[in-house]
Amino acid sequence: MKEFSALTQEKLKYYVYILKDPMDYEVFYVGKGIGNRIFSHVNDALETSVVTDKLEHIRAIHSRKDEVLYYIHRHGMTESEALLVEAALIDVFGLEDLKNEVRGHHTQFGPASAQELEIRYAAQPIVIDDPVFLGFCTRYDPELTSSEELFHDTSYCWKVVPKKHPAKYAFAVHKMIIREVYEIEEWLRDPMNHRWYFTGQVAPDDIRGKYMYKDISSYIVGTTICKKGKRTGQVIPTVNQNLKWVNC
Repeated sequence: MKEFSALTQEKLKYYVYILKDPMDYEVFYVGKGIGNRIFSHVNDALETSVVTDKLEHIRAIHSRKDEVLYYIHRHGMTESEALLVEAALIDVFGLEDLKNEVRGHHTQFGPASAQELEIRYAAQPIVIDDPVFLGFCTRYDPELTSSEELFHDTSYCWKVVPKKHPAKYAFAVHKMIIREVYEIEEWLRDPMNHRWYFTGQVAPDDIRGKYMYKDISSYIVGTTICKKGKRTGQVIPTVNQNLKWVNC
């Protein structure tokens, strides 16, 4: 089968689909679409020379004289509903076991422990009254990142000029939440890349208690007026992750 009839397309509306390998019936791709989107990947694999993990997997299936198996997981949805279902399915199968290049939309609603969700949604806005350095840890995983890894990601290594900013503490920040507080001992320069890193230790309990799991978005999230494109003249949110120093 290579396409749906016009009547079927109309009744399907937006849908979420999976592609399976007929050799082991393993799901190798999850997607959302409308019309004949489900069939487009095989067409791309057979009619173009574009190289991706997904397309190469499809070509390997066809080289065995097999056919990709198509399944509609859920249909009759709006596009926004389909995006949510797609992201949930990718979470279930695991991105590492799929040929999808990205996890999908609405990743902030993906799998998380009850404790992590409490930290994320109960975080109160913070007022910072100490001189601090902000270390944004994009690779942080609350379930997997060790304390040693978190310190390394927070302390090393930054394109900054620390002598101009006498920070006493450093915050490990992930998704606007302070995940750990360190007391800075000294800044050192890496001779290999000439960037800076600090040595230190976890801050005293009274300092940690003041800042841990607080929301710093008021310091780095602002607004600006869009100057070009379809949103010209509109007020849009901005995130300033270039901000590294507060009160120093």
